[in-house]
Amino acid sequence: MWAAFYLKREAFTRFEPYIAHYLEKGSMADCDPIMAKVVNTIGHYIHLLSQSFGDLDEIRTAELRLLELV
Repeated sequence: MWAAFYLKREAFTRFEPYIAHYLEKGSMADCDPIMAKVVNTIGHYIHLLSQSFGDLDEIRTAELRLLELV
């Protein structure tokens, strides 16, 4: 959750409803399960960002695809 506070501009705007929901409920136990997953699990959070911004590391993805060809 603390990493979300380093987000800027569009990335923060995309994550803001999840933070607001968490702060409104007061604890993770009271949050909707889907909201809690995104806030609590880095994999779900990264998936959310990739939905909005596409591949977060295009160069690395291309390198991995090239290595698969060898």
